[in-house]
Order: sequence, then C-alpha cells, then structure tokens
Amino acid sequence: MSGYVTTPNLMAGGDIEPCRFIMLHTANDETALQPTANAQVYGVSWEGSYDAPGLPGAVTRAAYSGHPCPFFPIGSYCLLELGASVTRGAELASDSVGRGVTATTGQNVGGVAEQSGTIGQRIRLLVLSKAK
Repeated sequence: MSGYVTTPNLMAGGDIEPCRFIMLHTANDETALQPTANAQVYGVSWEGSYDAPGLPGAVTRAAYSGHPCPFFPIGSYCLLELGASVTRGAELASDSVGRGVTATTGQNVGGVAEQSGTIGQRIRLLVLSKAK
C-alpha cells in the first residue's frame, strides 16, 4: 500500500489569506473560499503568498480569485492563524474570516490545536472536519 496522498486541485472563488481554514464553494465545483464563522472546513490554505514577495503589485494572499488555491487537506499537519486564544488539544472552528477559534457545542470542527497560542499567532494544527 502506498503512502502517497493526492490533493485535489481547487481554484479560489475569492481572496484567501495564508494559514486560514478553507471551505468548498456551494455553487461552483472545484472552488475554495475563505470560510465564514462555523463553516464546514475542507482544509487550510498554505503559508506562502501566491506572488513572489517584493515584486511590484505582488499580493501577500495564499490565493486570489480565479487562481489556484494550494492547501493542506484533511489529515495534514500545518500552520493556522488564530482568531482568539486557544489551548493545546482544543478542537478549533472557523471564525468569520477563517482563523481558528475554540469550537463550542454544535460548531463544525476544523482541526485540533497542537500548540497553545493567542490571536494573530500561527500554531501547528491537525486538520479535521467534523460536526461537534
């Protein structure tokens, strides 16, 4: 049995910041969006910027509308930007801009925090997708 995992190719349906949860677009196939609060998570955008840094007109987003959206799928370990303080081991949900916050009862879980951190920090995360 191979350990090779394929990642689906998704296009960004809007601007997506680095290290944020992503969700599937409900109206367009093979399209990712930066999620709203408590969205069903499909993965986490990569930590790099789409454009090379320092170039005139370069953007710092991981992806922008109509371009490929590189991401870490469910089951991956990656970095996630936090929208509030979290404790290592906490199940995380998406806030209104795709950052990680501690999931409460009834929220969709997007991953488990491998580190503690505060708002704006990037922490290690195991990407999951489940209803709490």
